[in-house]
Amino acid sequence: MILVIDTTTESFTVALGSGEKVYASKVIKGKKHSERLIPSIEEVIKKSGKTFYDIKAVGAVTGPGSFTGIRIGLSCAVTMSQVLDIPVYPISVLDIAGREDRYPAIKAFGSKFYTAEYDKRGERKDEIKIISRQDLEKLEGRPVKVDPVELLSETYKFYKNKKNGKWTDIAPFYLMETEYRTKNAKH
Repeated sequence: MILVIDTTTESFTVALGSGEKVYASKVIKGKKHSERLIPSIEEVIKKSGKTFYDIKAVGAVTGPGSFTGIRIGLSCAVTMSQVLDIPVYPISVLDIAGREDRYPAIKAFGSKFYTAEYDKRGERKDEIKIISRQDLEKLEGRPVKVDPVELLSETYKFYKNKKNGKWTDIAPFYLMETEYRTKNAKH
């Protein structure tokens, strides 16, 4: 049994499954991830007829995305890894989507998107960056949403191949575009 957590965007996903099969999942749109994540995990586990102790690995999306969302999801995943003594694996939604799309994109803020260029083999060719909707359209990129099956499958590959899943090695991926403005400055 594998649990996956994606809290990096406005909606979040929790799914429990094995390899290619999803036993239970929940997608919630809206904010308040910190209030809804643990109850959602409990609900998914209960729906599946399993217990916390049946979980053998956790996969967590590390970003890019909401600063707070990333922290909430990774904190929960790392805590589960420590308490249950199971591996935790970092997942990149862009890297998964890059296997199918040259310029997959995740909604960032305003009319901005996170994206990177991927080659035909699905390998990332450049750094993840923030671009405007217009620039994304010029690249013929499109916003993506990764299915819980893909998140489970990615985590299962790590688990099956006995990849290092130490909680001390998992790190968030933050990417922000900041603009400093002074009070009363002309823009």
